[in-house]
Amino acid sequence: RFTILDLKGGLAFAKFKDVRQVEYVAKNVHESLEALRAIRDEMNKRLEHFLDAGIEDVRAAGVKERHFVIVDEAAQIASAGETDKEIKRLKVECEHILAEIARVAGALGYRLIFCTQYATSDTLPRQIKQNADAKLCFRLQTEIASQVVLGEGETDAAHLPLIPGRAVYMTDKKEIVQCAYIQDDDIKRIITPHITIRSRKEDDNEKSNRERTAARSYSLVISET
Repeated sequence: RFTILDLKGGLAFAKFKDVRQVEYVAKNVHESLEALRAIRDEMNKRLEHFLDAGIEDVRAAGVKERHFVIVDEAAQIASAGETDKEIKRLKVECEHILAEIARVAGALGYRLIFCTQYATSDTLPRQIKQNADAKLCFRLQTEIASQVVLGEGETDAAHLPLIPGRAVYMTDKKEIVQCAYIQDDDIKRIITPHITIRSRKEDDNEKSNRERTAARSYSLVISET
């Protein structure tokens, strides 16, 4: 499952909005907060169920589904520098929920992919950076920007060759990688079989059925254990 915060006004990910695995494509701060609140509520319900059933995480529960939360152009949701008090309040709440997903939601089956073109401490919150299992960084203009993303002393992203798709990939070790370029025609060909047009009522019914089925599967696994 995917929730996508497309903060370039929805232009980049609009093509995916009708793919059946996609829960929501948010185009602005207001829609992003609505989507994130829904995820937080879902996380809390799952956490309570795990606690009641004595389940440690999704692996112990035998749950294969993962929910990916993708943020594209995170600078648009950064609260630092925002002068409108109401918008700043919304952005701060978005940041808090995203930090919570990064900190604790992995055990509940959630994965955060946090993307920004502007690698500063304002656009890359510390909680998200510290809890990121992996970092993928394309060429940046300065060594300072490279260190913001990759860590202190890690300046490789500032010295990458001018080759499209060349990047530094860091987990517990560091590698220089070449990313593939996927054309729009290829994307359309791949996702077309998965596109479905459904009403919101049908989506809500399917989500409710999925949650009930998931709850039963957790209980079944724990009883077998």
